[in-house]
Amino acid sequence: LRDSSTLKWTSLRSGYFAGNYAMLFQQPKIFFPNVTVPPVDPKDIGSVAAAICLDPQSDQHHQKCYDISGPEQLTTAQIVDKVAKATGREVDYVAVPVAGLEPPAPPLFLIQLLKYIDANGLPCSDVTKRIAGKHTTFDQYLAEHLAEFQPSP
Repeated sequence: LRDSSTLKWTSLRSGYFAGNYAMLFQQPKIFFPNVTVPPVDPKDIGSVAAAICLDPQSDQHHQKCYDISGPEQLTTAQIVDKVAKATGREVDYVAVPVAGLEPPAPPLFLIQLLKYIDANGLPCSDVTKRIAGKHTTFDQYLAEHLAEFQPSP
């Protein structure tokens, strides 16, 4: 694809989706590593894609790879605190070491991702703000998706 002279392309790569945390709050007690990530709202990825497609100078994005992230680095403990305050419930959180995780729970792909994040981190990017003109914080995402962070009945 990169060597194609006729096909125009832009790659959008995301990090850790903000909604990934919702599943944790379905349990009475959360056991999860206290990793630091810039949680991204999937809508931000769509906003960047739309802005590129609608840009009269869209050629400036040709053959570019953009890393899309949330605007702030948050630890799992900070996310748990934000969700607890937003939902008005007490959340019992236990930080577990990444090195001690084993399948089947969590699945192997998630363990590999968490080990990568723990060792290398995920960078914060201003691409969303620069290209789409806005950037969704975790608090904004949480306000819009609060029901997903409530325990199932």
